[in-house]
Amino acid sequence: MNVLQACNITGKHAVSCLIDGLSDRTLRNGAKAGRYETPEELYTEYLSTLVVEVADNETKVADRRGKGFDRRRLGTKMSPSTNKRNDSDSTEKRILRCYNCHKTGHVAGNCPKPRVECGNCKLLGHEVGKCRRPKTSGPSVRLLCPSDTQDCYFVECAINGKPLKGYIDIGCSIVTLRKATAIELQLEQRPSTQLIRGYAGGVTPALGEAEVTLTVDLITAKVTASIVEDRVQSVPVIIGQTILNRAGVTMVLRDNQIRLFDKHLAVLRGLDDLPSRKVALRSKEDLVIPSHTIGFIEVYSPETYAGDVYVEATTRQQPNHEYSIPGCITSTGGVISVRNAADSNLVFRRGQLLVRGLPCKLESSTNEVSNFSITPCNLQPFLVDDVTNQL
Repeated sequence: MNVLQACNITGKHAVSCLIDGLSDRTLRNGAKAGRYETPEELYTEYLSTLVVEVADNETKVADRRGKGFDRRRLGTKMSPSTNKRNDSDSTEKRILRCYNCHKTGHVAGNCPKPRVECGNCKLLGHEVGKCRRPKTSGPSVRLLCPSDTQDCYFVECAINGKPLKGYIDIGCSIVTLRKATAIELQLEQRPSTQLIRGYAGGVTPALGEAEVTLTVDLITAKVTASIVEDRVQSVPVIIGQTILNRAGVTMVLRDNQIRLFDKHLAVLRGLDDLPSRKVALRSKEDLVIPSHTIGFIEVYSPETYAGDVYVEATTRQQPNHEYSIPGCITSTGGVISVRNAADSNLVFRRGQLLVRGLPCKLESSTNEVSNFSITPCNLQPFLVDDVTNQL
């Protein structure tokens, strides 16, 4: 610390220097995971809870070589009291201490007591009452920090005709509305027991629900909006999959701009001609195929597609697991033949991915008819001699 102060190194830079000075890689990784802001936090919250287990270098070398270190070869005399004191010091240094219950004799991974986790800083080993970090006024909230690539997700919308600011979140399964906005719109709310998990970094209970008419760009639909506390979202409305996954709704992201419209309002040319996504086929049950034999595996698809699937011929060349799958047409719920080319048994577990195939489509054949235009004309008779004279 004196060197850091002399060099005027403070804050995270000082923490980084202290962590790099730790000789134990496990301690370094644990210190980096704490994300400490100052050297004081590093010491009080992490280093002070550890009892460093240090063994003499001579003892380590002796253990590796399988023999003791003989000081008599160097002509060094050691008194019995000195040996006793050194043995006691090394024993104290090797004491294991659990940072979960702060007792000796075991590590935290083998602690029989429940894990102690601070609800304020989310670190292990202490409770909220003993936490040294400043307490927050409410639940931890991860605010949205828009960048240039995220600005397009902030859109203008309207609820029951009133213009509002909204945010399109394709990972959110519902539509959420701030409490203040719901009061301003005088919405008729009904109680809700819904818990929004994974929301704002934790679990947030919904204050209520309301039926609203939501308009986003060219889409208007009646949806159920969950009302939440104002502190858990920075925009009045978060637009989720409730409206994005409605039938006919099309979302296009292009040139840092999002457009929502019904498929009848705009036709995306060539959309139906795009290559189909491959369907994953997985093993339905556990199966063992003996060496150099052919087995039949019943397959299923976790996707919603139900129909025929075209599987291209493929070969796997993993050592001791060589096998081949011939090209075929199967279905979700059908079977696939697998030839084991390895010298050992081939084991497939339930749910294991076998192959991906293309969905089969009906061929549309069109009968092309050639049209000939026939125009009547008067042909004069001619003789063979006339043709000969022309040649």
